[in-house]
Amino acid sequence: MKIEKDTKRVIRKSVPYILDQDLNTCFSLPLPGDSPSLLWLRFTKLSLVGVTSQKFKVRVTGDAIECARIGPKQLMVGVSGPCHNTQCSVDSDLVFCKFVTSTTVNTLTRCELQCKCPSPSRCTDVQIVLISNNHDDWSLCEISMEDM
Repeated sequence: MKIEKDTKRVIRKSVPYILDQDLNTCFSLPLPGDSPSLLWLRFTKLSLVGVTSQKFKVRVTGDAIECARIGPKQLMVGVSGPCHNTQCSVDSDLVFCKFVTSTTVNTLTRCELQCKCPSPSRCTDVQIVLISNNHDDWSLCEISMEDM
């Protein structure tokens, strides 16, 4: 997994919490003005997170997150081919995953998305981007993936 724009490794220290299958271990997500100002994860070894197919589900669970690509809190999930020379852009060759459902229990929201790769060569990475356009606190608790 790669964490884009995390030069001070602020987010890297918290990543194990989102893969431990425990919804009680969450970490605060960046707000405008923070460094980095967004969370951009790039999963590059999909088999390590249970994905071996070109069709799979991604679940993102957190507190005060929204399951939308546009709005005060944005969640973008997409598949792409590999980034070359560590140069990535969310606009280049990224195929967004389809939002399926949102479930809220207490304060936690789980967003479920279906991803379908256009070809095996464009199915090497899953990119997850969370961006806030306001200063309301929010946190990420879990990310999981599985074949459909």
